[in-house]
Amino acid sequence: MKRWFLLSMLLALVLAACGPGFGEVTVLSVDEETGTVEVETVDGDVFTITAPPGFDLSLVAPDMTINLSDGLEEAFEDAFEQAQDGEEEDQDNSGSAFCTDPDSQHPALSGVATDSSIAYSELLALFCEQNYGVGELRQAVRIAGESGMDFAAIIALHQEYGNWGVFHQALKIGEDAGLSLTEVLDLYDELGNWGAVRQELDLTGKPENPGGGNGNGNGNNGNGNGNNDDDDEDDD
Repeated sequence: MKRWFLLSMLLALVLAACGPGFGEVTVLSVDEETGTVEVETVDGDVFTITAPPGFDLSLVAPDMTINLSDGLEEAFEDAFEQAQDGEEEDQDNSGSAFCTDPDSQHPALSGVATDSSIAYSELLALFCEQNYGVGELRQAVRIAGESGMDFAAIIALHQEYGNWGVFHQALKIGEDAGLSLTEVLDLYDELGNWGAVRQELDLTGKPENPGGGNGNGNGNNGNGNGNNDDDDEDDD
């Protein structure tokens, strides 16, 4: 079910509408023009919320997990810090009923398994034993698809780098430079920061939408002479 909120609506209204237990959400889409982010709760409800002023929404990506329990601005601050190569906050899923009760099945994890070729048991093991969130697992599936790499390889790389922001940067740069994810990550390891990687690949200052610029601007002008049905009639 989708519920839409006006841009000026306070977080308190969002929390009240979601009901008790509302905290972790998964990003579905980002609209940088309107400054809004569409998110999904663990119950499957979809909301549109507004990012605090001044935040660069290009660093928020679909499938990113954000916890709104402590407030909207704090949640986005945490998300942006994680996106900029910071270590992600640990969570403990081992006490979840989905991990302790073999007869229960996590609906969101089942959805990830259905939408991908990953077995539910593999996803559940990552959720329960390695504390991956559902949004993180969705993210890993998407990155594997975009990069052409194996899902397990993406999980291994994430454990090496400790955050998902590295992947989003590497995929963007790889698309611009025609390089694979691992090739970009190798450059990042060698040079130490993304600015140096872009400079090495001559991507600094690259226009967002380069065009040929060959138009001459000479459009054809209409003659502006409409036909007047009264022209053939004599004035009285």
